[in-house]
Amino acid sequence: MMTTEELIRDTLHGRAALIRDGAVPARSSAAQAQARVIRSRRRAAIVAVAALAVVGGAAMVRVSSEDRADGPDPADVGDLGDRVLSVRQSFAGRTLIDSAETTGGAELSLRAGSARGTQWLLACSGVGSEYSLHVSVDGREQPPALCDPMAGLGDTSWFMVPPAGAGFESDLRLWVTGTGDAEPVDPADAVLGAAAYALPEPYATLGGHDVYPIEENFGAEWQVLTFAESEAGERSVTLEVPAQEGATMLDLLSSGTGEATVRLAVDGRRVRTVPDVYVLGGRSLGDMLTGGEAHRVTLWIPEDEIPPDALLAVVVRERVR
Repeated sequence: MMTTEELIRDTLHGRAALIRDGAVPARSSAAQAQARVIRSRRRAAIVAVAALAVVGGAAMVRVSSEDRADGPDPADVGDLGDRVLSVRQSFAGRTLIDSAETTGGAELSLRAGSARGTQWLLACSGVGSEYSLHVSVDGREQPPALCDPMAGLGDTSWFMVPPAGAGFESDLRLWVTGTGDAEPVDPADAVLGAAAYALPEPYATLGGHDVYPIEENFGAEWQVLTFAESEAGERSVTLEVPAQEGATMLDLLSSGTGEATVRLAVDGRRVRTVPDVYVLGGRSLGDMLTGGEAHRVTLWIPEDEIPPDALLAVVVRERVR
């Protein structure tokens, strides 16, 4: 069996010429399975990395007049065999709520959600980076992402809407423009897709974020191995990671008010990332630690003034066997 290090190296080396604006397109169903992770940004790390996008804050959740405490049962989505884009019924503990697809570049709208929180997978496929996918969640537009001829659901972009006891459904709208343009267009070959998945019960809340038992990355599922969290207002958190047989993956989380930044160091050396620093309040999934040796992981705030409510957390995940 190919090791995780080999899988990541081959995936990145084989697609290095295809990386553009943070997107790594999948060129076949097998490659798509290996590289299925939202690729809104890429950064250099110890072995390789992939990014996690999170839409945080209750402002992103549409509040309805219905006070429903529990999420909906998965929708009766019927036969999805006639879809251009493959839709999975479940992955990493997430369960499909509903999905939609349009062809010919037509605008897409979908209303869905779960009181436990929702993960949305989006795609703009069939056309290249001369076109961009635009996303609106409850009327709030998100940064556009480049289309790709071979993109599957989640390859163009994805995001999470946090849990809410009521009004958990969100209105999603997707449309296409020429890259750098504002006017909507409808290229004949463009396929837009969206799928909403109910999140599982969280493993814990760390660094101000819900941490889920399993995350998917590099075509594999990764479960929580160990973690560390700072006290509020502390400058840093450090985690000693014992040697593991295979590679492990970092899930980095932070929260707090103000405009502080967060940086990562492994074994006493700062990890160069893209961007160079993370913003306090964000989350990043995908930095890899090599197997066969112990590591010391530190997440810290470099500014002189530390927000009193700042929280930092490092979660280490191992591949599910």
